[in-house]
Amino acid sequence: TSSIDATLIDVFAVVNAVRRGQINDEDVDALVRKTISCPNKCGHIFGKDCLSLFLETAVARLLLQHSSGGGVGCTIPVVQPLQLEALGRKVDWSSYENDGMILCNIANDENWKKETTKKQFVIQLYYALTFLDKYPANPFVINPRDLPIQGAFQFVEECKSQTFTHFGSFSNNICEITIFLEQMKKIVLKHCPDVMCYSAIQRQKQYGNVYQQSNFSISRSNFCANVFVEAPTSEVIVKAICSSLHDPKSNDPLGLRAELLFSRCLRHYHQAAIDTAASCALLSSNKSPPPCHSYSALAKDPLVLLKCHVSIWDRLGLRRMLLSIIQRLFKANANILREAAPTKKLAHEMLLCRDLILVRSLVLYMSGDVASLSQYGMKNKYGAISNNKLPNNATFCAVTCGIIRSMVAQRRGLVAMMIKQGLSNNAVDWIVEFVPECLSDARYLCTCLSDERNFLTASERLAVADASLRIATAHGYRNESLAQPLLYSSLSVLISSFFLVLGPVGVAVNVLCEKETGEDITQKCRKSTLRMLNALQNISSSKSDVLKNEVAIGLGKLITHCKSE
Repeated sequence: TSSIDATLIDVFAVVNAVRRGQINDEDVDALVRKTISCPNKCGHIFGKDCLSLFLETAVARLLLQHSSGGGVGCTIPVVQPLQLEALGRKVDWSSYENDGMILCNIANDENWKKETTKKQFVIQLYYALTFLDKYPANPFVINPRDLPIQGAFQFVEECKSQTFTHFGSFSNNICEITIFLEQMKKIVLKHCPDVMCYSAIQRQKQYGNVYQQSNFSISRSNFCANVFVEAPTSEVIVKAICSSLHDPKSNDPLGLRAELLFSRCLRHYHQAAIDTAASCALLSSNKSPPPCHSYSALAKDPLVLLKCHVSIWDRLGLRRMLLSIIQRLFKANANILREAAPTKKLAHEMLLCRDLILVRSLVLYMSGDVASLSQYGMKNKYGAISNNKLPNNATFCAVTCGIIRSMVAQRRGLVAMMIKQGLSNNAVDWIVEFVPECLSDARYLCTCLSDERNFLTASERLAVADASLRIATAHGYRNESLAQPLLYSSLSVLISSFFLVLGPVGVAVNVLCEKETGEDITQKCRKSTLRMLNALQNISSSKSDVLKNEVAIGLGKLITHCKSE
C-alpha cells in the first residue's frame, strides 16, 4: 500500500527504488497490477513525470526475471490481451470531444468515470505495447489491430491540448503526455503500420493529396516518416515493392516502407486496383517485369500468389501485405465458387482443398520446414521463436498465426487432413503449440485412427496417433468430451502397433522397409513411439483427471504387453 501511495505522489522515486533493487521483482509486478487495475489511480498518475519510464522499467524487470530463471516457459505480462480488449469495449471513443475539460475537476461523476477509464486503457495500452516491442514472439502479446488504437491516440491528443489550455504554458505534464503518444505511435508503426491513420486534428491539415503527419522518426532499417507525405499511387507501390524485393542495396529490405505506402493507398483508391497492382509486383522476378493479372483472374485463382519468390516470406512488411491481399481474394473467391458450383457439397470440398493448400504452406513455413532465403540476417531480430521445442529456423508472425487459427476454426477437418497426408514432427509441434483450435478436429482424427478403409500403412497410422495424442494431452482440458475418445484411439494404436517397434521375431530388425522409398519401417515406428511416450510424461501437468486416468490405463496395458514379450 505504501508503494502505491508513493507511486501516486512521486513516480520517479519509485523508479529509482526499483532500479536500486529496493523493491523485488514480485513486488514490482504487484505494484503495477494494483496501480493500473484501478481507474481512479490511473486518473491520478496519468501525465505525471516519468510514468512512461515506470512502465518501461516494469517490463524490463519482468523480462530480466524470466531470463534469470533460465528462460523456461512463457513470460506472462501484467496486462493480458483479452483483458485490454474488454476494457477498450467499455469506452465510447466517439465522445472524446464532448466530454468537457479533462484535467480539471469534473463535477459530473459519470464523466469523471469515463475519463478515468480512458486513462486506464491508455496506461495499460502503453504497458502492453512496450511488452510487444520487447518480446514480440511471446504468445501473450497484444494484436493492436483488435484494439481502438485511433480512439486512444485522439484522446491523448485531446489531453495534451487541454493540459496546455489549463496550465497556460509548456509543463511537465505536456512533456510526459507527448512522450506517451509518440512512443505508442512509434511501436504501432513498427509492428502494425496498416492500422496507423491520421487523427481528426491532423485531418484538418489536409491540402489536396498532401497530409501533415506528426513529426517523429523511426530508426528501423533506415526508414523515417517524413513530415509531409503525398498520398501514394499504385505505381509508387509497385516501385517500392520491386525495390525492396530485387534491389540488394535497398534501404527497405523488410518491405516496411512498401507496406506503409500500401496501407495509405488503400484509403484513397479502389481496393481491387491496389490489390491487383501489388499482387503483380509481388509476383515479379529479378529478370522479368511484373506479370499482367486482372482482379477477376486473381479472384478466380488466389493461390497463384503462392508462386511469389520465397524470400518474400522472410520480409516482414511484404509478408503481411501478401497475406492481407490473399485474405481479401479468398473472400471474393468463396462467393465465386458458391455461385459456380452445381451443389453446395462440391463448393464446400473445393473451398476445403483451397484452404488446405494455404494452411499447409503457412504451417510449413512457420515451423521451419521450408528453407528460408534470408539475405539480410534480420529474421531473428524481428520474428524468431525462443521456444526450445521448435527448431531455430522456425519463425513467429502474429498475422500468419492468426490466419491459420481462423481458417482452422472455420473449416473443420483441415488439421486432420494435413496430419493424414503427412507432416513433419516440427510442423506437428508447431500446430500443437500455437493452434489450440486443432482440438475441434478430434472426431476426424478418431476416424482416421479407427477406420480400416483409410488406406494408411501401420507407420502412417502410428504417426497420426502421435499427433493426435499430443493434441489431446495439450488441449484436452478445454473439451474432455472430444479429447477422451481421441486419447483412447491414440493409445489403442500405440499398443496394437507395439510389435513393429520390437521388430519381427527371428529375422533382422530392419527387414521391414517401405516399398517405394525403402525407408526402415521399424525405425520410423520407433521414433513415433518415443515421441508418444515423451508426450505422456507431460500429462501430469494436465488439468483433467479424466485424461490422467485414461493415460494410466493405457500405460498399464503397455507395461503388461512388455512383460509378456
